[in-house]
Amino acid sequence: LRIPGLALRLVIAAFRFRPRIAVFFITFGLGSFLVDCFLLWILRLCKVNYVIYLHGRGLDNWGKHAFVPLRLLARKTLMSSFGGIVLGECLKNDITEYIHPARVQVLPNGIPDDAKAFCRGNRIVAHGQPVTVLFLSNLVPTKGALDFLKMAKAVIAQEENVRFVMAGRPVSPEFAEVLRSYIVSNNLQEHIRTVGPVYGEEKN
Repeated sequence: LRIPGLALRLVIAAFRFRPRIAVFFITFGLGSFLVDCFLLWILRLCKVNYVIYLHGRGLDNWGKHAFVPLRLLARKTLMSSFGGIVLGECLKNDITEYIHPARVQVLPNGIPDDAKAFCRGNRIVAHGQPVTVLFLSNLVPTKGALDFLKMAKAVIAQEENVRFVMAGRPVSPEFAEVLRSYIVSNNLQEHIRTVGPVYGEEKN
């Protein structure tokens, strides 16, 4: 019932809000990609333009290397898009064969290369105040929550003028305890603050 429910909610939203354009996060697993193609087909039926939002590589595989029906489906889905958003220049090649390069925008989710070059050899300074590093996501292993804590530990060992904030809803009480135990066992309480889930304007 999950897929029909998603489809129904999408149709209701399309007719209720009449959006001129929708941003659609597309995935790469075969099952989820087929569901995405189905939902994007519904958007086309509802006369809603859509922009494809990609978080990684792999979409081009469906357009070139899959069996013929899937290749045709992938190409139709991508070429019907109004544009694309990717997280880095190296990801643009996945979709520029199907979407004109002028309509593919890079939206970095990390530190730009020029900023990284500037930081090398420079100590962290923020007008005399500690620099704050934020983790904002659901607290799940695949999102790198524990990796964030390990990175924080490594940075704190070299730079005291940094504070870390972890914001997000834990996927489970067990994983929340894993994170808490890591902070406590490594004496990071003074450097890392956990604030739980945040919504709306709180994220700003």
